Amino acid sequence: MRQLLYVVLALVVSALPALSQATTLTTNIEIPINIGLFVPCAAGGAGETVTVAGTLHVLNIITIDAAAGIIRLQEHFNPTGVVGTGFTTSDKYRGTGITRTSFNLTPAGTFEFTHINRFNIIGQGRAANFAVRETVHTTVLADGTVTSTVGNFTTECK
Repeated sequence: MRQLLYVVLALVVSALPALSQATTLTTNIEIPINIGLFVPCAAGGAGETVTVAGTLHVLNIITIDAAAGIIRLQEHFNPTGVVGTGFTTSDKYRGTGITRTSFNLTPAGTFEFTHINRFNIIGQGRAANFAVRETVHTTVLADGTVTSTVGNFTTECK
């Protein structure tokens, strides 16, 4: 999916000289998912694999402002109707959260990347909750100098 976005972005960038105002391209799709996730706090702390299924909603927005020379890609992911079952306990879970990623390229060649992921496996009844928190930000100047980078990753059992 991301590879397709990069191809579209490359094609749009090659057309920049022909653009005189901001142009926005938007895709909005639903992807069925069915995956196994290890939840370390499930099964009374022993941990177990939880198979989750549902839909991943994906919104992508590419904005090109030729006048200002700015290119921006925004990605937004959120699970919808995602439910799961513990492999050994048969405990029930819901998947919730949001992931947002943005790429910005300025006329000076500065590149900014920000990624924020908040994903939750919410246990039903006696089943434990599990949360993933991830934040990444990097700024790179045109000469390749990294001027800022932030990275945080945590998981929590509740």
